[in-house]
Amino acid sequence: QKKLLEEKELDGSVKEAFAAFLHSLEDTVAGEATLTQQIADLGAEFLRFKKENEARRKKLQSDCDALMKEYNAQLETCKKARNTYQGLARDAEKQQQALARSNNDSTVKNAKLAQMHQKTVQAADKARAAEADYREVVRATNEKQSTVYTRDMPAVLMEFQAFEEARIRFMQDAFRKYAAGAATQPAVFEGAAAKVAAGADAIDVAADIAAYVRAHATHK
Repeated sequence: QKKLLEEKELDGSVKEAFAAFLHSLEDTVAGEATLTQQIADLGAEFLRFKKENEARRKKLQSDCDALMKEYNAQLETCKKARNTYQGLARDAEKQQQALARSNNDSTVKNAKLAQMHQKTVQAADKARAAEADYREVVRATNEKQSTVYTRDMPAVLMEFQAFEEARIRFMQDAFRKYAAGAATQPAVFEGAAAKVAAGADAIDVAADIAAYVRAHATHK
């Protein structure tokens, strides 16, 4: 700039105008450099936010998977206990029926009847024990179901919602930062900055999450 302004052909108001022109270029370049740096900083913020929240996202998913795995395991335990009880109850009933038929059959010896009676008692005992086990498993399953749907799952879902709210708000804040920086540039940037600012202001955290829920609801 100093060398250009020392040209002999420049003097008076022309020289002043040329100086103003050079200074305006400097201001423009400096402003664009500032905006470029702001964009670079925003990019770094995006990467940092993603890195910091990736572990949290994975933990949320892991907690949810573990919760459902534990719950489904309890349902499977209940199913097995029911099948065991029903099977032993049928065996006991068949044994009782066989003993009743043998009692009415005069050809069946007493030793055989005694043996069948013992088997019938044993089968009934097993059925009663299996029933008691099944009742306890049903109680535990009902308790697990109540806990999962009234405490554990709502807690996980609230964490998911908080995570999504933070993510959406971060995006909104980033757009606003860019719009504020672009608004400091020449008029050619004003329209673009206004559009980005309007888009950021239109972000509705609750509405976005509600729309996601509606789109993915299973109605269970």
